[in-house]
Amino acid sequence: ASVDEVTRAMTHLAEVTLDLALKAARAELDEIHGAPRTAEGQDIAFWVLGMGKLGARELNVSSDIDLIYVYEDDGATHGPRPVTAHEYFANLAKRLYALIGDVTDDGQVFRVDLALRPNGKSGPPVVSLAMLEEYFLVQGREWERFAWLKSRVVAPLSGPGAPGDPRTLQLRDLVAPFVYRRYLDYGVFEGLRQLHGKIRSEAKARAAGRPERANDVKLSRGGIREIEFIVQLLQVVRGGQFPELRTRPTVQALQRMAHAGLMPPDTADQLAAAYVFLRRVEHRIQY
Repeated sequence: ASVDEVTRAMTHLAEVTLDLALKAARAELDEIHGAPRTAEGQDIAFWVLGMGKLGARELNVSSDIDLIYVYEDDGATHGPRPVTAHEYFANLAKRLYALIGDVTDDGQVFRVDLALRPNGKSGPPVVSLAMLEEYFLVQGREWERFAWLKSRVVAPLSGPGAPGDPRTLQLRDLVAPFVYRRYLDYGVFEGLRQLHGKIRSEAKARAAGRPERANDVKLSRGGIREIEFIVQLLQVVRGGQFPELRTRPTVQALQRMAHAGLMPPDTADQLAAAYVFLRRVEHRIQY
């Protein structure tokens, strides 16, 4: 099977299982606390955002899934044991983690990583739209723009908060100006240099005393991550002026860059071929 077929199948599996887990966890919590509503009595949308390879529909056969949980607004539940909306959604995040990430007698659905959320591991497990907006304005760091570039709502797949819901567009309208600046922003280069340096030193530390790890397909010099960096840097720097560059999959972004005249077509083709080759190697190692 082609890389595209494998990664899409894995992505669909993640989306469907997250959607089922979300429905099950919400039904359980609604019974205890009631559904969360705003002060005006409106239901509150909740989004599971897929980041990285899940967001770009490029999930590996052995990937963990990077998630961020966002809810629409503050409010409270009105069931047998009322709680604030924030508490309700924090409990929901815990249950989702248990359903998807816990290792049971039947194994595990996916390893779950929540480290990309605002303030990382020290931040709350769920954030409201207002909290996210403030974070982007006040604390959002350069490297986080590269992470949010691939963000996408992966659950729920239907109903309030689904990708076609107008409320989901609010979330997209919040993320786009953070990722893509309207003007050329050279601070981005410094942010990427720092991120690049950090990953290089991590790869070196991993390989220290373990020569078999010196050729890391993903993180070493000339590996998958470096191709992704080239693509994401051009997207973040130029995506403000060239909206057509705003796409998540790496190969598609390379094609669009060549089409927009931001990269010689030969270079784009070589990088795309190298990327697909390295992803195939990565999958074979994982199998």
